Amino acid sequence: IPKGGEGAYLVGTNRSDFPGYGVEMPLGDYRPGQEAEFMSRVRNRPFTLGEVKNMETYKDLSINAKWVVAKITERLSKKCLAEDQSDDAPILGSELVDFASMFKPGKVRLFHYSTSARGNPMFNIDPHFFTVSRGPNRRKTYSRNEWIRSQHPRSFYYLDPARREKSTGVRGDLYSVDVDTERIYDLKNDPNGYTAKKTEENPNGYGHPTYGLRNGREYTEMLEGISEDYDGIFYTQGVGGPPIVAYFKPLDAAKVEETD
Repeated sequence: IPKGGEGAYLVGTNRSDFPGYGVEMPLGDYRPGQEAEFMSRVRNRPFTLGEVKNMETYKDLSINAKWVVAKITERLSKKCLAEDQSDDAPILGSELVDFASMFKPGKVRLFHYSTSARGNPMFNIDPHFFTVSRGPNRRKTYSRNEWIRSQHPRSFYYLDPARREKSTGVRGDLYSVDVDTERIYDLKNDPNGYTAKKTEENPNGYGHPTYGLRNGREYTEMLEGISEDYDGIFYTQGVGGPPIVAYFKPLDAAKVEETD
């Protein structure tokens, strides 16, 4: 809630009563220090945003508060937005650009769940752990599929921790780290044509002329090539799936506390 007085507002949608994107929704007069409670699914509990001194607009919120407001906004508005979207319409937050500079200019925030961090405030996420941690039969579905596709060392991060793949049962403590957006290659849109078959017209392609990108072969060669110029790749798990970054280098991530 902005600092008390006439004209206090939240950014809202003009298509429903839910907080969303689009227009300003007047809230009336609020006393300094007054709190407003918003029900959200952030960690399945109510989240209370207290007034922040000298706050006037969304831009004045803290980084963590901005993230919470963005998540509340997205969830409550997504249902209404979906009614107007065709099957081919882009899903909210499905492109790398949607997450670039959300928290810091030129940075993208990566989120990682871990059951082995033991609640430590910092956790080193090493991509080599992916290749040696477990055999393929003991991995969860998504990790197993990625391991079969290529054993090239990489760690997996969400860009939206609330949108975890449903089949994996991801759990554990949540950690986050900011990295340079320009160091991540947008494999989803693949502007350099790496996923295509290699031809005279597309010398950058890694795909076999007949078989395309085969597991453990061309796909691994592609990751090895990309890792020479970039630190990670961005893609989504299937059509409309959660946005994911596979990162090739170790990162020191900070634990995201419940109060964040």
